[in-house]
Amino acid sequence: MRLLHVAHNFPPEFEGGTERYLLRLSLSLAARGHQVFVACGSEELSPGGEAVSFEYRGIPGVRLHRLPGETYGILPSHPRMAGLVLEAARKLGAQVVHLHHWFHLDTSLVRTLREAGFPVVVTFHDFYPLCPRFFRVRPGEEDPCPPDLGLEVCESCLAPEAGGTREERLALLEERTRNFSREIRAAGELVAFSRALAGFYRDWPYFPSGREIRVLPPGLPGGGAWEGGAGGDPGGPPWKVGSWGGVCRAKGQDLLVEALSGETFAGLVELHLWGPVLEPAFAEGLRRRAESRGLPLFLHGSVPWEELPRAVSSLAVAVFPSRCFETYGLAVDEALVLGLPLVVSARGALPERLGPGGRTFRPGDPEDLARVLEEILLSPGGPRALRGLPHGVPDFSRHLEEMEALYRREAAEDEA
Repeated sequence: MRLLHVAHNFPPEFEGGTERYLLRLSLSLAARGHQVFVACGSEELSPGGEAVSFEYRGIPGVRLHRLPGETYGILPSHPRMAGLVLEAARKLGAQVVHLHHWFHLDTSLVRTLREAGFPVVVTFHDFYPLCPRFFRVRPGEEDPCPPDLGLEVCESCLAPEAGGTREERLALLEERTRNFSREIRAAGELVAFSRALAGFYRDWPYFPSGREIRVLPPGLPGGGAWEGGAGGDPGGPPWKVGSWGGVCRAKGQDLLVEALSGETFAGLVELHLWGPVLEPAFAEGLRRRAESRGLPLFLHGSVPWEELPRAVSSLAVAVFPSRCFETYGLAVDEALVLGLPLVVSARGALPERLGPGGRTFRPGDPEDLARVLEEILLSPGGPRALRGLPHGVPDFSRHLEEMEALYRREAAEDEA
């Protein structure tokens, strides 16, 4: 099949969870004989708004740059960008378009493509259709906003940055909400990776009635550096406690620093963090806090995904203390496949796949996190007792087969 994937970005410019999944899916589909092409946005504005062709690891694509005036705002309506995506679909002769994100592009992509006769599959990776801030968390607060939150509350959240009058902001939010409700209604199959995310969308008051969301967890591919598990003895004390992913307040690494800074863990732990520093001031605050409490902190920066198993396999405990309502969390699968004892915040999708080696703590509560870590590290068996226990991580090959079947159904219905 000829498949066009559309997303807000793609490696090598940026590689977050969505981009990493899209790359894996594209490579796997290409290996099974499909013709795969990617149309993506960019972080970078361009005076000419160029569409730049690229090839990454054998996957061809086009990177679409916004003009300086095509900014985000409450309602990023950029018909020119939608036209460029449509042009890519026409050049490929796409049998199915798989939309992963509207950001950096336009909020009418599904309708533009459907009106031109292209079947469109949508995967929800986050809350962007419901929230211009992506995470659905008000600045300075801990708990995510509920799905039925009134638009007047959203307006007050966006007011400090959005400009305009209150009436103008509310009008834009109302139009944005209508746009995304129509996008969802116009799409073919709808996909989410977790029950938590699918349920959140279904509880959104503007979610079109009668629409279903397929829950298809991606899991991890078999073989390679992850398959062998962590192996060996984690050693300790001092035990290595750590996490991987973007270093920023939303991911909660400061909660981990706070939890390990008490006298209970003095001299018994080291904290290791892998991933890009997304908020430099936040990372510097982590360093200062850890240093003032005598907690050894190692910020390792980004590591290629293929090398990450070797880097993290010596951890005694992996911790993902996110403040966000995580919509899936590939790092949880990675930790489980490695057989690492695992602690996550009891929010969103993170707890869905925990096996007997996993524990949860109250979101945003460093004292409760400290309690859980104390139970793991200072119990008679220590972290070794939870190492290598069975897990139920989905197999990516099954996810791939499910996506192929979904594409074929969409193409067949369009031909009919």
